[in-house]
Amino acid sequence: MGPALACYFRKSWYLGKDRLPASGPVVVISNHAASFLDAMLMGVMLNRPIHFFARGDIFKNKWARNIFRRLHMVPLFSADLAKDQLHRNADSFSKGEEVLKENGLLLIFPEGLSRMERNILPFRKGTSRIILQTLASAPEIMVHVVPIGIHYRKHEVLSDVQLTTGKVIPVGERYREMYAVQASRTVNELTRELEVAMRDVVLYVEQDHRSSLVEKQLELFDNNCAGRFSYEDFHAQKRLCERVSSLDDDLASKLAADQHAYFGLLSQYALNDEVMVQRMNPALTVLLLLIGLPLFIIGLINLPPYLFGKHMADSKVTRQDFYTSVISAVSAFSYVIWLAIWWTMALLSGNVLLIGLVVLMPMLGWLALGWWQRFKQWKIHRNWNKTPQEIKARLLEMRDALLANSY
Repeated sequence: MGPALACYFRKSWYLGKDRLPASGPVVVISNHAASFLDAMLMGVMLNRPIHFFARGDIFKNKWARNIFRRLHMVPLFSADLAKDQLHRNADSFSKGEEVLKENGLLLIFPEGLSRMERNILPFRKGTSRIILQTLASAPEIMVHVVPIGIHYRKHEVLSDVQLTTGKVIPVGERYREMYAVQASRTVNELTRELEVAMRDVVLYVEQDHRSSLVEKQLELFDNNCAGRFSYEDFHAQKRLCERVSSLDDDLASKLAADQHAYFGLLSQYALNDEVMVQRMNPALTVLLLLIGLPLFIIGLINLPPYLFGKHMADSKVTRQDFYTSVISAVSAFSYVIWLAIWWTMALLSGNVLLIGLVVLMPMLGWLALGWWQRFKQWKIHRNWNKTPQEIKARLLEMRDALLANSY
C-alpha cells in the first residue's frame, strides 16, 4: 500500500511524526473520514506495526476472517450493526489489552462510524475501557495515547492528505488508582479527556449541516498553501473552522450563496479554484508534455488495475467515504497480480526488451500519472487564459471576499 498511496495522493504530510513513541504500549486515536483507507494510511505513515479494530460483521466469512486477522484486525461489534454479537466484544477487548501488554500499538477510531461530515461524534467508551483494564491487570506499564487528525483535502485520486499529531497523553498511575475505586466514573473521565484531545487535531464544525460550507472554505485555504503544510497552517485551518461555526444563520446563508456563485462561475468557464493561485509557464509546460508523451503512452500499460478498481468502486459502492477506500485498495492489489502476469510472460519469453519493460513498469506508471496531472493543469490554465478579463477580475474579487469572511 505504500507505493499505491504514494500514487493515489498527490502530496501527503505528517505533522508531529516525532511525537509518536518509538516503543512501549501506545493507543492512537483518530477521526474516521474514509472507511478502511484511514487504517491503510496509518499503516503506511506510522513507523510501527499497528493493530486495529474493524466492523465485526465483515469477519463472517472464514476465508476473510483468516486474512483480516493476519492483517492485525480485531473484530468489534456495535449495537446498530450486530446487536446479537455484542457479547463477543469482551474477547476483542482482551485482544486489545494483550496488544498493549506486549508493547504494541493499537489504532482506534473512538467515534465508531466512518463519514465525510466534518463533525465530532460522541466518543464510545471502549477505548477508555481497554486502556484502563490494561492498567488494572498490568500495574507496571503506562499507556500513551496519541491523537492524530486526518484531513483529506478531497476524496478523489491525486488529492492531498494531511495527518496532524496532537499532544501525547500519558495514562498511568493516577487513572489506575481512580479506576480501582470508581471504575465507571474513571471511564467517563478518560473518555472526556480523549475527546478534548481529539478536538484539538480534527478540522470540524459544530453544526453538521455546515460541513459543506467549511469544506469549500478549506479548499480555498488549502490551495493558498500550495505545496506546504505546517502547524501554523493547521492552526489557521482550525480558526477557519471556528469562524464558520460561529456565524449566525443569516451570515452562514450568505456565505453559502457566495460560495455557490463563485464555484458556479468557475464551473461555467471550466475552471477550478487551484488555477486562481497557481502559476504555470505555458511554453515550458507544452514542451515537457510533448517530450513526455511517448513515456505516457507506454506507461498506460499500468492502467488496467486502476480501471478495474474504479469499476468495482463505481458498481459496488454507494457511500463516498467507502469509494476512496475501495478504489485505492482494489487497484493496489490488482496491480500486484497485473505485475506478476507481466513478469511471468517476460520470463517465459526470455525477451530482453520485454523483461526491461516489466522492470520499468512501476516507474513508467508513476511518470504517466505525473504527465496526466500536468496535462489536466495545462488544460485548466488554457481555459483561464481564454476567460474574459472582466470575468477573471470578478472571480478574484469573489474569492477574496470568501476568504475575508472566513477568518
